[in-house]
Amino acid sequence: MINVYLSVIILLLILLVIEIKNVHNLTVKNAVFYIGTLSIFSLIAFRGTEVGGDTSAYANFFIGKHSMYGTIDNSDMEIGFIWIAKILHLINKTKIWFLFSSTFITLFPFFYMVKKYSCNKTIPLLLFMTIWSIMPTALCAVRQNLAVSLVMVAYILFIEKIKNKHVERFRRKVWMLCCILLCILSVLTHTSMIVALPLLFLAELVNIRKKTAYIIVFASFLIVLIIDNLFNSLFSLFNEYTAAFSYADRMNGYFENADYALTNEVSFNRLAPTTFWVLLLIFKSKEEVISSTFLKCLIWGNSLYCIGASFPMISRAVYLLMLMGIVYVPFSLYSKRKQLSNVLLFLLLVFFVRTQFKYFSEYNVNENYYGVRLLPYKTIFEER
Repeated sequence: MINVYLSVIILLLILLVIEIKNVHNLTVKNAVFYIGTLSIFSLIAFRGTEVGGDTSAYANFFIGKHSMYGTIDNSDMEIGFIWIAKILHLINKTKIWFLFSSTFITLFPFFYMVKKYSCNKTIPLLLFMTIWSIMPTALCAVRQNLAVSLVMVAYILFIEKIKNKHVERFRRKVWMLCCILLCILSVLTHTSMIVALPLLFLAELVNIRKKTAYIIVFASFLIVLIIDNLFNSLFSLFNEYTAAFSYADRMNGYFENADYALTNEVSFNRLAPTTFWVLLLIFKSKEEVISSTFLKCLIWGNSLYCIGASFPMISRAVYLLMLMGIVYVPFSLYSKRKQLSNVLLFLLLVFFVRTQFKYFSEYNVNENYYGVRLLPYKTIFEER
């Protein structure tokens, strides 16, 4: 029996074909977008507490039941997350509300970006489900997802309010203050934002040329394949010096877990498909479009993912860049020129989908503690 994740992926493939065939029909494009986003939202918002590695711990934390994160009234987690949880707690104190509301906060900025800034609405949703462990991360990394969503909201305000010269100067300053406060709250919600925010600033402020983009992406891919042992040695050294810290055991667990797709595997098969995807997007983009922050997020995100492939949880470290990067789809996708590149893009999408089918066909339900526990999938309504 086909599982729910593959059902959503198949639905998105059908929606992609419908969207491409109705590229000039705004009503159809909007319908496709809302059906696709609703399917992904429902999959994550209504998951059971046993779906996703840390979901049950977060749910118990929220309702005041002791978990590895403590409780909402007694926890040493980041203060920003506790503030957000307590605000949600004022509205409703149930697990269903926590999962629904946290998912809404997490996914709304991403869906907004896809709707507003992507010329194709289905491809980003399909990539969300199939590459770079984005979907598993959305299921289990509640704190990080909330922190990332805050940054994405800040970036939306930055684009639409601060960079917009039609907004009066005083209001731009007010919106700038809002952006700063959101970024500060994101850091207080999950410490990974200390790394993610400078990377986003890099993507926004540093412009690159098309030739440079090719070099960055291809060189990072090639270098890591050639000097894989060097990166493994660097991680081993890092691991040795941090062994005394409390998070070391958890890091080792992630490092050794293949099912979480956060392993130290450095291989052509793991890194080449997404690298070729980014190279094709660069190829299909005009020189002036290379300055798109979304494309630069994709370029830097993929390059850092390749370089850091020997390190545990690298996809989590560049998660913000990946999530914003998959929003980018070049307008030349609908051009009658460069049809071969369109065929290659479609074949890569098919490959990403095939990889997910293979993964789920070989999926081991008996995950260890560090697994994301994707299956068996149950909804929150099936729990007693």
